[in-house]
Amino acid sequence: MNRVHTLRKMGNKVSVTHRRRYYDPVNKRWTMLSRYERSLAPLPDFVTADVRGGETEVSLRTKSGKELTSVAKCSKKDIYVRSVGLNTALDGLLFEATKPVECFVVNNTGVFPQLNLAPETAKQ
Repeated sequence: MNRVHTLRKMGNKVSVTHRRRYYDPVNKRWTMLSRYERSLAPLPDFVTADVRGGETEVSLRTKSGKELTSVAKCSKKDIYVRSVGLNTALDGLLFEATKPVECFVVNNTGVFPQLNLAPETAKQ
């Protein structure tokens, strides 16, 4: 079964965005665009999509309200495959979700111990 579908069935909200590299030869500039961003304004004919490079961003909001985001970037030398990018981003997302949370305890008196950084040469 699809991993995104499984996460959604568990009650989480999952958003997946794929971006491809486009080259504009007039301005000599590379840019990353998703399908939605391309649909906002028509691109000129000379702006072309490159088969190499791209990125996939996965955002997850759990039922408890915790938000996690992971981005998988494909090298400019490798061919961009959406399914590989999705699986890599999901692996990173699940790795972040399973990380232990750093906690610290403050003493109950409400008084914080202070650290004196002054040199001890002032003793008489």
